[in-house]
Amino acid sequence: MRSIFFNARRLRSGWRILLFLALAYLLFAASSSLPLALFPGVEALDSSDPRSLLLDGYLILPLLLASWFMVRYIDRRPFASLGLSFRARWVREFLIGVAIGLGMGGLFLAASGLLGAVKLGWKGLSWPELGLLFFGFLLAAAFEETLFHGYPFQTLIEGLGVYPALFIISIGFSLLHRFNPHFSLIGSINIGLAGLLLALGCLKTRALWLPIGVHLSWNLFQVGLSLPVSGLAFSGGPFQAELQGPELLSGGEFGPEGSLITTAVFALAITFLSLTKSIKPWPAQAKLWQEHLFPPSPKGLDL
Repeated sequence: MRSIFFNARRLRSGWRILLFLALAYLLFAASSSLPLALFPGVEALDSSDPRSLLLDGYLILPLLLASWFMVRYIDRRPFASLGLSFRARWVREFLIGVAIGLGMGGLFLAASGLLGAVKLGWKGLSWPELGLLFFGFLLAAAFEETLFHGYPFQTLIEGLGVYPALFIISIGFSLLHRFNPHFSLIGSINIGLAGLLLALGCLKTRALWLPIGVHLSWNLFQVGLSLPVSGLAFSGGPFQAELQGPELLSGGEFGPEGSLITTAVFALAITFLSLTKSIKPWPAQAKLWQEHLFPPSPKGLDL
């Protein structure tokens, strides 16, 4: 019976992930009235309104609480090992992630322009709306990265190894978006590639700041051009881009993430992140992972 539930160190990985998900769900349900109290009237907003992002953004609070409980009282390791502490170099890692996301956006725009698949116009700036978009997408990025590449990803690595964990978490990341409007086969592949890219960012730094930066800036790039983000349309972008040509290039109503151009861009970003030696974990953070998450010399960790 002990071997079913426990290994030599603690409760087995699968049971811990199930416990984490159950706890997160209960906390979500218990705090479901919180956004209505914090942001009165937000439930009546159209999904294209930037303020609607705040309705989902509050979910980061119960998710962090569930993560903290699992890390401290089930795994009995420092919360800093989760990768969200404000320690040395977190700003640097976040900005590197932002640069990678904007670089991917620039590549997409350049390739679309060369292929005649984009027409770009200027709408004008609205600083309040841009501020809401930034804050809302920052919360959304932090939520999704904590949900996928925080405790569950770390626990999968410990239980199955790096490469199976990368595969499983990328598939799960894609499946999360399958209920989005206008979901497509290319879209599912691209979001899976995005999940792999973000997971690699976590592995490279042993923290969540770089993938949060990538996630945030890629989404802001799309909404800044008034393009759908994973099939969801938002207002407030200063540019008006029109993607033209066949849906395989334009992405159709799913947006850039439904385009084969994005497939190539994500593949290039994954290759870069896999091969670069310039992005390394802060030594103290790497030590936390080595001491608390892995047996000696975990195979595949030094990607």
